[in-house]
Amino acid sequence: MSQQQALPKPLSLTIKCPECGRDVHVIIKPQDFEDSLSGLVRIPIEHSEPSPHMLILDIDQSGFVRGAYLYRYISKPRIVKIGGLIENLGIKNLAYILYYLLKGDKIYLHGDEKTIKMISDLAFLLGEKNIIVSNKNEAKERIDIKKIKKPKATMRPLLQIVLRAANLSSDDARTEWIKKEYSKLKEGLELLKDMIATKNSWTLDSLLVEIKADVNKDDLRLLLDILENKGYKVSTKIKDTEYKIKSMFV
Repeated sequence: MSQQQALPKPLSLTIKCPECGRDVHVIIKPQDFEDSLSGLVRIPIEHSEPSPHMLILDIDQSGFVRGAYLYRYISKPRIVKIGGLIENLGIKNLAYILYYLLKGDKIYLHGDEKTIKMISDLAFLLGEKNIIVSNKNEAKERIDIKKIKKPKATMRPLLQIVLRAANLSSDDARTEWIKKEYSKLKEGLELLKDMIATKNSWTLDSLLVEIKADVNKDDLRLLLDILENKGYKVSTKIKDTEYKIKSMFV
C-alpha cells in the first residue's frame, strides 16, 4: 500500500467529461486500493454521445484526480465478445490469461473449443497472434482453461483491467479498454527488457521515472515479476528491500 493516507470510507466524486460535458459520478472505496503500491485506482467511464468515448480517471487515496484522459473509438461489431469471455472464464482466470499472453511464451490451451477460439481471437486482437499454438510440443506453457494456474506475479493491474471491463456496458468499450491498457503494459515490458539487461540498478521510484512509459508502480511490479519469471535477474537490479521481500511471497 502506498504511504499516502488510506481512504477511510467510500468517497463520491463528480467530474465533468471534457468530451461531451456530462457530469460523471464516481464512487471509490477503500478496498479499491488493496495491495496497491501506487495508491492509484484507474476507472473507465463509457459515453456513447456525441460519438463513442471513454473518460479514464486515475484517482488517489485522498480522492484527488491525478490524471484524466480520453479513449475515442468507433463502435462496430467485434470479433471478440469480451463479455462472453468474462462470463466463461471469470475475472481472475481472464486476468491470468492476459498475464500469459503478456509474458510472451507460446501457449497450448486445453479445454472446450468455443472458449479456446475466444481466447485465440483475444490474443489476435492484442497483437499476440503467434502466442496460441495448436501443437502442444511447440508450447512452453500448457494451460487447462478449467484450472488455470495462478501466475507467480503481482496480478493487481491485470485484475483491475478485467474488473473494470466487466463494469462497462458494451463489448466495444470493453474491447477498447483492454486493448489500450494491455498495449501500455506491453510497451513498458519491452522498454524494461532493455533496461534490465544493462549493468545499472534502480529503486522502484527511480526506475519508474527512467522508463518513460505510461505505467504506475503497480504496473511496474507486474512487469518486473514477468521478467523475473522469464529468467531475467531482476532482483539483483532493484534496490528496494520491500520489493525483494514481497517477491518471495507472491
